[in-house]
Amino acid sequence: MRTLHRNEQPPTWPMPGAETSASATRSEADITREVAEELVRLYRAERWPEVVDRLCADEVVHAEASPPFGEREVAGKGIAHERHAAWINDREFHSIDVRGPYLDGENRFAVYMRFDLTEKASGERKTLEEVGVYEVRGGQIVREDFLY
Repeated sequence: MRTLHRNEQPPTWPMPGAETSASATRSEADITREVAEELVRLYRAERWPEVVDRLCADEVVHAEASPPFGEREVAGKGIAHERHAAWINDREFHSIDVRGPYLDGENRFAVYMRFDLTEKASGERKTLEEVGVYEVRGGQIVREDFLY
């Protein structure tokens, strides 16, 4: 797999010309793999808000292992955007390592992420690791669980 450079733009989703007669017979597992690969491309390019905009269902469920934001589980693109924005805006990122996707059956996948970052509020630099587990239905992410 080719590594994207920091300012390089990943391909658009869906891929141009993807709507062919062969694509009409794609399996749920094939669609999940395509969504998973696009998510990884966007994360590596640090284009996190686009994951919600382009890949998530309107009522996506967003769950955190131990949320700093209140409720463990919330639904909807709006609240998912708010949580992603809080995560991004409260930190300065020095490096990001995204691995995967790791496919699980027809409609689930996981992605490992390691962040070298500085917490803006405290100035503390640290390394954080998490695993995102995603469920896909109808070509959209319907659930994202973040474990850390």
